[in-house]
Amino acid sequence: MRWNLSYSLAVLSCLTGILLNCHRSLPPDRFMARYLALHRTHQIEALLDLHTADTRFFLPGQTPIVGREALRALLEWDRELDSRLWMGGIHQKGDTIVVDAIVEKNAFFQALGVDSVRYRPGTRFVLRGGKIALTAVAPLDEASRNAGLPAFLVFKSWLAQHFPDTLQHLLPGGRFRYNAQSARLWLKMLKRWRKETGQDRPQ
Repeated sequence: MRWNLSYSLAVLSCLTGILLNCHRSLPPDRFMARYLALHRTHQIEALLDLHTADTRFFLPGQTPIVGREALRALLEWDRELDSRLWMGGIHQKGDTIVVDAIVEKNAFFQALGVDSVRYRPGTRFVLRGGKIALTAVAPLDEASRNAGLPAFLVFKSWLAQHFPDTLQHLLPGGRFRYNAQSARLWLKMLKRWRKETGQDRPQ
């Protein structure tokens, strides 16, 4: 009986190790394919499980997002905006996965009249123990900035004139507040802006 129990515990330990390290053996394209599949269906818990507990997420010009709970708020933002990502040119350098092309669609960009945006090459995912310990997103490319920034600045000016408290809530210190509530409020105010300024009228 003791031998059987020891054997069973050994098997259980082995299986647990396999499950915990299953991401480690995946090639970068398959790892990122899993990431994308989970992101497109907004499976937040499964996405968080791809990250270390102390993971760090950097967006250009924004406050760093540190830890899984902070990352959860960003993923809930993405879910509210129905964010969809496409990636290409995925390769690995040591413990870092580098992505040459990312395209994103979401309701925020579309409310500004931009169907999708493209990020510059060089977004990095640094792995530790088979999980993502750091994400550094590359800036938008010039064409995407030129497509979306003018409308965003007009909208931001309208907010500042008519709803300054709301603008301060949405952009404290000039930086985005990433959570589900803020995403819903952005969409609500964008819809109102488009209606009141005639953005929705047929051209």
